[in-house]
Amino acid sequence: MVMTATLTRRSLEDVVGQILLSGEITSHSRYQLMQTILAEGLSESECILLDRLLYGVRKGLLLLVD
Repeated sequence: MVMTATLTRRSLEDVVGQILLSGEITSHSRYQLMQTILAEGLSESECILLDRLLYGVRKGLLLLVD
């Protein structure tokens, strides 16, 4: 049985917002982001949100936690 749960555009913003507020990218949030990226095309604004997350990780502003 294959389960697919895709995030809506609004909930993608919610996940990114929660990551930015907490300063941590958990394994659950990484999974949610991966599902969204693979399931549907991203708009320009969504790509910008993901770029901000990557920038935060590179600069040490966001931590990757399990």
